[in-house]
Amino acid sequence: MKKIIASFFIIFAINSLFANEILKKENHGTYIPYKMYEIVEKTKSYYKGISATNETGFYTVLCVTEKGILSNVKFHDAFMLQDNEINFAVETIEDTKFLIDEVTGIDYIKISDSTDYYAAYEEFLKEMVLEEIALKNSNLRLEDSKIFFKDEEFLIDKDQWHYSENLQIILYSKATRNYIGFLNNKAYSLMDGDELQKVLDSSLELFDDRIILSLDLTVSELIELFGEPNKMEVIEFFGNRDFDTITYEYDEFFFF
Repeated sequence: MKKIIASFFIIFAINSLFANEILKKENHGTYIPYKMYEIVEKTKSYYKGISATNETGFYTVLCVTEKGILSNVKFHDAFMLQDNEINFAVETIEDTKFLIDEVTGIDYIKISDSTDYYAAYEEFLKEMVLEEIALKNSNLRLEDSKIFFKDEEFLIDKDQWHYSENLQIILYSKATRNYIGFLNNKAYSLMDGDELQKVLDSSLELFDDRIILSLDLTVSELIELFGEPNKMEVIEFFGNRDFDTITYEYDEFFFF
């Protein structure tokens, strides 16, 4: 029994020492999976980064502070890592710090020296996604730390992990509860509710902006709501083809 207790305290001491090394001031800051960083930088899509890292073993974000390492599962459940969960090696490559998870092999890149990881993550998404969109969509403006769309102030919805496939990024207004999302740098307005819905923005010329499509509805449910495809304005996009082809392409086009 004494040997077991002694072994326990040795392991505890090693874990504590390892954790204390990671928590040194020079390592403080916000880290995200390098895979997320690389894909968002390349595709200018938060969603594609989410898709690539929405797997067991990935931490959504890691924030190294003097008191411990904080994380937040899909920006839905915040927690602090226990000492026995801190199994990271620190590497510096071309002046950029990385944390290497020695259990999973997943590496995390430092995106900010700030330990306000919410703000750091938002700044990362602004720089990687919104700045690119703003170059191609004149309705979107970034001024200092604020985001405006058609002169209304918006915030980034970091909780996009839970819905809205394929939209590059989603913004929301605290004042009006309006949501907007971007696809190919074009805007969609979103309705907040049990099921987010997207209304094609007037900047898209193919469709009338009165057509509302739910992100979660099946083709049969859409038909129930809007009628048979040949009665829908949107069907003009697909032309006069057989019913099966039309419904298949309708589903593929709008549900990606």
